[in-house]
Amino acid sequence: MKKQIKDLWLLFAQSATVALAAAAVALLFWKPPAHSYSAMLADVLPSVVSIHGRAEGDSAEASTLGAGVIINDDGHILTNYHLIANAKQLRVRLDDDSRHWADVAGVDPEIDIAVLKINTAGNLKAIPVAEDPAPGDIVFAIGHPYGLDGSASMGIVSAVNRDHLRLTDYRGEKLIQTDAAINPGNSGGPLTNTNGELVGINAALYSRPSGLKPQGIGFAVPAKLVRHSYLSLTTGERHPEDTIGAQVRPLSSTLRERINRAASANRRPARDTADADNEEPAATVLIAKIWRGSLAEQRGLKTGDIITDLDTASLIFARENLRLPPETKTLRILRNNKEQIINLKL
Repeated sequence: MKKQIKDLWLLFAQSATVALAAAAVALLFWKPPAHSYSAMLADVLPSVVSIHGRAEGDSAEASTLGAGVIINDDGHILTNYHLIANAKQLRVRLDDDSRHWADVAGVDPEIDIAVLKINTAGNLKAIPVAEDPAPGDIVFAIGHPYGLDGSASMGIVSAVNRDHLRLTDYRGEKLIQTDAAINPGNSGGPLTNTNGELVGINAALYSRPSGLKPQGIGFAVPAKLVRHSYLSLTTGERHPEDTIGAQVRPLSSTLRERINRAASANRRPARDTADADNEEPAATVLIAKIWRGSLAEQRGLKTGDIITDLDTASLIFARENLRLPPETKTLRILRNNKEQIINLKL
């Protein structure tokens, strides 16, 4: 009996030794399979489009301006405002290579977002929208860099809420910083997470003055701001962070006093300034610029108008762009020494 137990123990020990040796050899030569994002990319690409157009006054063939992404299946497409600001005859090329004329449905220059609208009988695939990412999250910048359709680059989110960058004509804030390669042609395209969900719109790259050479630093408008802007431009659902697309300047004290007298003495002031000696009165704002396609342009505001009063709230400034609380319905302005009421309600 003892001999049988001893034989069984030796057999077990030998088997265990062989198994451990085999495992050691396997670990020595085995490499874990690389994770592929091919299925995710194949699912996202039908939502990515290229934007084509011509500059104002240009008689040449339409050129590729950048990328865009389908935000819903009724034909709304998100892209960058700076891509289409001075363009005409806009066309959108879908992933199936079909081409469609596009109208500007609205713009939000403050965050460099534009909404285009195309009409097509085909089925459009809208990209799902996710919450904003956090530093360390893996992301993909997708677009058409240098005309290379459907290109994707992978990186991580380096930081969020970057502001005061002044990388483009617009003065963006709360941007996502990523080391995913963003090159000319990526602008307006989606920044996605590993699930293929939209976390931002690629907006700018960092480059030295010597040329557009990628430096491993790119920036995207976060999905939260994009969503607010899109709803505001398409449904009129305004958000406290929305602007109306008017660049404003303060007036001199002399001109302000003259305007206040001309605007009539019996109107209600926009806000009580009795306890705000250091604040400018509401009647100090000259509209210096109106953004194309903005709410300000749609409601009839013009460069040179002077805002003399507000119906329900005070002026709020966002780097010289007029930002109003969502409950503000009208503006009282002075144009050619005559007062007018501008209705902001869509």
